Order: sequence, then structure tokens, then C-alpha cells
Amino acid sequence: MSLLAKLITRYEDMDNELEKSTTKHWVSEGLIIAAIPVVAYMITFSYETGFAGFFGIPREFIALNFTSVFIVAGALLGVLFFLFLWTETFFLFPSKGILYRTSLRLLPLFLLLPVLFILYGNYWRKWIGPAIIMLIFALIAYGAPLITQRDVKGYSKKLEAEEEKDRQDRVETPFDQAIRLLGGKNAMTLIMILWLLLVISNNAGDAAALKQEEFLVANTSPEMVVLRIYGDHLICAPFDRATKEVQRSFIVLKVADDPQLMLRLEKVGPLRSYSAPNPHKNRQS
Repeated sequence: MSLLAKLITRYEDMDNELEKSTTKHWVSEGLIIAAIPVVAYMITFSYETGFAGFFGIPREFIALNFTSVFIVAGALLGVLFFLFLWTETFFLFPSKGILYRTSLRLLPLFLLLPVLFILYGNYWRKWIGPAIIMLIFALIAYGAPLITQRDVKGYSKKLEAEEEKDRQDRVETPFDQAIRLLGGKNAMTLIMILWLLLVISNNAGDAAALKQEEFLVANTSPEMVVLRIYGDHLICAPFDRATKEVQRSFIVLKVADDPQLMLRLEKVGPLRSYSAPNPHKNRQS
């Protein structure tokens, strides 16, 4: 069966299950619609904090508007589509046995890593940390049963025995109780999705600041580069064209207050904060 046929069959089965189900979920359509603007602003703010944090711009300077929310949220739709396709390949495993359940625990990192690789590319120090963390978790998930379940024969049986041991030894925490009250797996899934979106948007802002080459340059003395625009306020900082370093001393200019202010779009980047290590030295050709 082709991949497309499997997808169609899977969604037909899901539709049938929804039609047969009489269970009322705590998440209603009205609640989802009401939460969309809030989530969009959260994602945009996370993106802006990633961009501002790269240059050391204080978060208090960040001011969101509908245009910025629309741009960031629209850009992330492509990321969501990629994550959807990537997740579908994961759920098309021929078996939903113990290997599937064990792999499911690594799903957040499984989704995050390729996005970080796409965002940063050759700037490998930006994604090597999560890659090492995923490797460690994978070694624990797949390798620990070989040590702790040596008396059990068969790898699948070892994984099942380890899963049962974890289930018996697990102590319910206040977080588990809160998740159960909110709706169990549905709440956990929504929390995971929101966490992924916030992490991805924050890293997207950081990667955008890391790679940006064209900036507006103000005709001031000393010469300043416009790092960010919030409404009619320009967040500017002095910079060195030779070293491509930006000082961590910011000046907020209001466009309407200075009719003599001129801005030129120039290719002066990529730039970096003066007090920060040079991330571009970590790039591999």
C-alpha cells in the first residue's frame, strides 16, 4: 500500500472513530478558536525574544502588533506543515507494539531536531546540544533494558518488562494530577504542541538574527544600525563595519521626531553583539 493510501485509510479510520465516539472532550471548538489569538501572540513574542536576545536587546523594548503577529504566525505555518508530514511518517509504523511506544517517548525531540537543523544549518553548535540530549535519551530508552532486564529473553520482552517496571514504580506527581484533571492525554498533547511551537519560534528568531545580512543604517553620528522596529520606534545601536560588532548600548529613535533622519538599507551583516562570542566562527564550510 502506498504512503498516500495509508494516510487516506488512517484518516478514514479516525473519522469513523470520532463518529462512533460519544465521549465529550474538555477541549471544545469554541475554546480552540478563542485560544488561537493568545497562542499567536505567545509564539510571536517568543520569536521576538529569540531575535532580541541575540543582540542583548531588553525584552521590555518588545512591542507586538498585528502585522508582526501575522508575519511570524504565517511563517510558522510552513514549519507546522513540515512537522505534520514528519509526524505522519512516524505514525505509519506497521506495528504499534513496544518499539512504537518506546519511540513515542522521544517524539518531541524527534520533531524538534530536524527543525533546528533547518534553521541553523552549518552553525552546528546551535543544534548539537539537543542532538546529544536525544542520543542520551535514546540510549537510555533502548539500551537500559539490556542491563536492567538481563534475566528476560528477547529484546521486545525486555522492553515490555522495563515498561511494566516503570509503570509500577511511578509515583503520581501534582503535575500528573493536573494533567488528569485537564483531560489526560489530550491535555498532554496540547501542552507538548505549545511547547514545541514556543521553542521553535524562539530559535527561529535567534537564527534570523544570526543570519540576517541586510539592515537599515541610520545617518547619525556615530553611525548606528537599526536592529528592530516596533511601531514607529527604531531600536538602534552603534556598530563597527569592520568587525561587524554591535554595541550593547541601545538608542530608541522615533521616526516622527526627526525629519532629517535617513535610513539606508545596506548589506552590513551578519552582525553580532560586541560582548558575545562570535557564532560565525563555529560555522563549517
